[in-house]
Formats: sequence, structure tokens, C-alpha cells
Amino acid sequence: MKKIALIAMAAIGMMCNAATIKVENPLDFERAGELAEVPLKNVKSQVKGDFVILDSNNKEVPYQITYDDLVVFPVTVGAKSSVVYTLKSGKPAPVKPVVHGRLFPEHKDNFSWENNRACFTAYGPALQDNGERGFGYDMWTKSVTDSLVLELRYKASVDPDKKKRQSLHKDYGNGGDPYIVANTLGGGTAALLDSKGDIIFPWCWKEQEVLQDGPLRFTVRLTYRPVTIEGEEGVVESRLITCDANSCLNRTEVSYKGLKEPRRVANGIVVHQQNPYAYSFDTAKQYIAYTDSTDNTKNGNGVIYIGAVVPEPVETICYKPVAEPARDALGHILTVSEYVPGKDYVYYWGSVWEKNPYAPANPSEWDLYLARYSDCLKNPLKVTVKK
Repeated sequence: MKKIALIAMAAIGMMCNAATIKVENPLDFERAGELAEVPLKNVKSQVKGDFVILDSNNKEVPYQITYDDLVVFPVTVGAKSSVVYTLKSGKPAPVKPVVHGRLFPEHKDNFSWENNRACFTAYGPALQDNGERGFGYDMWTKSVTDSLVLELRYKASVDPDKKKRQSLHKDYGNGGDPYIVANTLGGGTAALLDSKGDIIFPWCWKEQEVLQDGPLRFTVRLTYRPVTIEGEEGVVESRLITCDANSCLNRTEVSYKGLKEPRRVANGIVVHQQNPYAYSFDTAKQYIAYTDSTDNTKNGNGVIYIGAVVPEPVETICYKPVAEPARDALGHILTVSEYVPGKDYVYYWGSVWEKNPYAPANPSEWDLYLARYSDCLKNPLKVTVKK
């Protein structure tokens, strides 16, 4: 009897050290692969020690504990429905990284990162010190979704054997860098506007700090050199960029320390002469989109779908021609908002190559993706943890 009682008590203890996570989708379309978020303290209030998350088929779900104490994990939730996961004690299995990024000093201080949709680059101090003007984000294409490619590409680009060396700008089977940035905002960079409404182009970042490097979420903080903006000295820009698995867009928080008065801020996508009218926008959903034909339309590079979504109030969306020659750039499609000193300007930007398996079939489908992304920002998944 005593042995039976001990077994029963152990079973009750295991049951008490388990809970459920309910994820609800209020929208009328499926949300597949989106990362659900739950505060770590909510999980720890239900289970002690190591824990696992199981789906309805009792299959383990990968998760990450973020630097800011969140538990994030991918979910698929149907339209206007919910799913329930089991949370219980246990040692989680290793998670294959889906995101990665770091400084690549071997290539002029590029800071590059990737997920299973695309790769991105922000230019660093070595480029600026060399006198080159590369202001905006660079969009790198990626056609594989089951592996990371940046380390392989950079290593191959500096191979000691010159016969084996591979150009970063050529596709060797997983994508490349066929996008032109030059002295533009590239694929979604934010910038302040001066009193005349002209873009104050940011130079390259000065310092970088990786806050988390996957396996499901990547975050880096980029800090820029002090600048003088129309008489205001010592203005320092900071960007907190987060890239999630399964998303085409990066979340970015921008702040300007030392700025005393409110100013207008814009995020923009450069429009190239190869496809001058391929931009679109939606003032209600607050997104801008562009279909870029890459740097060589005859090279079989296809197109890159680029977009940005702004959840904050937007004053206007407009097209602005370039003020000075910028290789083949004609202008920018911009969203313009007010920046208030002491606060963050939050927006989302990114891209996907048409040769990626998850790419839209055409520009209209890309517009739909951005419109739904906007809806998701306004209607986040509801996540509840309970016994």
C-alpha cells in the first residue's frame, strides 16, 4: 500500500508540474510559423526547472528564451481559432538554428544576419573610413530555407586559393548579393528629414552588440557616430534590430539621443531605373512595397520583393526623387512619421527573393503579405498559460 501511495503521489506531482499554453488568433486568415511570445516568469510560475513544449500530437516544439526574458516558439493557428500546447518539466532537445548574424571584418566590417527567408547587411566603420558612401540596408537573396549560408559565402569570398574564391555577388546555388545600395536608403533604412523635407542620410554604424543569436530570434544593437543636425550637436542614432525565423521582415526600434526637438522621420526603399514604376503602398495598412529587378536583369537573378510596415501613425506616404546621382537610383518610396525625442520609432522592413520557396508568386501577393503583416501587428496572438 505504501509503495502504491508513493507512486500515486509521484504521478500527482508530475501532473502538478505541467500546464497548457493556449494561443488564439483573432484574424480571419491562418498564421503559420509566427513566433508566439510568453513571459518567462509566466512559464516558471507553472513548471519548475527545465521544460518542454508539446503540440497536440505530443511532438516537441522548439523554443528560445530571449535576452529580455521571453519564451518564443513557432505556432500555426487557423483563422479565428486557437491551438493548445502542453507545457511540462523536461530537458528540451537541441534546436537547429534558423537565424544567425555577426560582424564580418574580412569584408569591410559588414554586419550581416539571416533567417530562412533572406539575408541582410548593414555597413560598418571600415567602409565609411574608406570613404565609401553606403547608407542603407543591403538585401541579400537566399533560395534555401533549411540551412544557414552566410558563413559559407563569406569564407568562400576570401578563400586563399583564388581559383576557388567565390564572389558574394554571384549565385552559386543558394543566392547572393545582386542588390544595389550605393548612397541611398537601400531596402528600408530609416532616416531623419531636415526642415526642407530632404533625407539626412545616416553613415555607417560605429559600434555593434549582438544581444541574442538564435536559434529562433536574432537581435543586434547598432550605434552610430555623433552628428550635427541643423545646429543640434551630438545626435547619436541607435537601432535595435530583431530578426525572427519564418518572417520576411525585421523589427527595428530607432532612437536619436541628443535630439531636442521633434522631427519627421522616414523609412524608405530605393527605386531603381530597371523597374521605375514597380512600387506600391497602402495608407490604411501603412506599408510600402517594391519589386526590385536586381543589378543585372539579363543575368537570371529574378526579382527581390522588398517592403516595410509602420504600425505607428504615418503622416504621409510619398515618392521622392534622388537629390544627387546615386548609380541607377531614381528615388525613394517613403513613409513619413513624427519622431518625438526620448521615444523609439518602431517599424518593420525586409525582403524575400522570388526563388525562395516561400516567396510570393507576384507583386500582388507581396502586397497581401504586407497587408496581413500589418493586421498581425495590430492584432497580436493572444497567449495564455494556465494549469
